[in-house]
Amino acid sequence: GEYNVAVGNNTLDALTSGDFNTAIGYISGSAITTGSNNTGIGNQSLEALTTGSDNTAGGSGGLNALTEGSNNAAFGRAALGAVTTASDNTALGRSAGLGITTGTGNTTIGTSAASAGTMTGNNNVVIGKLAGEDMTSADANVIIGEDAGKNQTTADNNILIGQGAGEAITTGGDNIFIGQAAGDGHDAETNNLGIGRSALG
Repeated sequence: GEYNVAVGNNTLDALTSGDFNTAIGYISGSAITTGSNNTGIGNQSLEALTTGSDNTAGGSGGLNALTEGSNNAAFGRAALGAVTTASDNTALGRSAGLGITTGTGNTTIGTSAASAGTMTGNNNVVIGKLAGEDMTSADANVIIGEDAGKNQTTADNNILIGQGAGEAITTGGDNIFIGQAAGDGHDAETNNLGIGRSALG
């Protein structure tokens, strides 16, 4: 490969034909063979990546399970640390998006947002500490606020905005809850609209 930068023990040590990779930190990017345009800064960042390209990890353990995915960006310790082959995910915060494995097109911001479930869902926006923490196969949700949608697992198409909004939802989809603790009394119910503090709580 050409135009690669490696700083640290065993960084980029498997590289064969990949170009424009930057790896800084112990075993950062150590499995990359043909991947290009990757940047890993931090201990074990991009550790398992082989052929994926255009990934950026800033933080210890960021994207360290990724093998073939591309266009992922992770900033924070262990951010997107369980993603394997997925692409187009963005995470900011310690353990943000840590639960995502094969889900694509997800944006997670905040400490431990979408971090506990084995997440295969796609195209979710999750912002806030512990927001969407238990998500698994859920798709197309917008969850904003600390603990918002925290227990949601498979529900799709929810809009939950506010601290604790829709926190108790598990499988209920197509809901809109806006306000602190709005919709907190619902778990599997669908097609509800609640606006205001504790609305439909």
